[in-house]
Amino acid sequence: FAPPTTADQSHGLMLDAKSSAQVKVSGPRLQMNHGTLELAGSISKQPGATSTSFSHLDILFRDVAGQVLQVKPVQFIPKSVGHSRFGAKKGAYSLELEALPEGTVRIEVQAHDADIAAAHIQSHP
Repeated sequence: FAPPTTADQSHGLMLDAKSSAQVKVSGPRLQMNHGTLELAGSISKQPGATSTSFSHLDILFRDVAGQVLQVKPVQFIPKSVGHSRFGAKKGAYSLELEALPEGTVRIEVQAHDADIAAAHIQSHP
């Protein structure tokens, strides 16, 4: 794990996580990775879920009113988590945050039980 950000480095961003029927999203965090601000965290399979193989994460950038400014789909690794007793129990994700959409105050990590190529919420300019 990279070190967490200072208040200065995180630009006062708030973070949220929303799990899905298949994927439990654990507390996302902001960290510095080789001088670049990065969003990172972990996921696990929900109790009773069949598979995480067809799920991914959508990173939503929201403004002060809660409007979605941009959506970035992200794949967690490994794709299949908790599938067998020998497999990984947790997956991880990260996303470099080089240029945030103007007006971003909150970043939401939302599990999405669909293929990453599926239709997504459109971001507004």
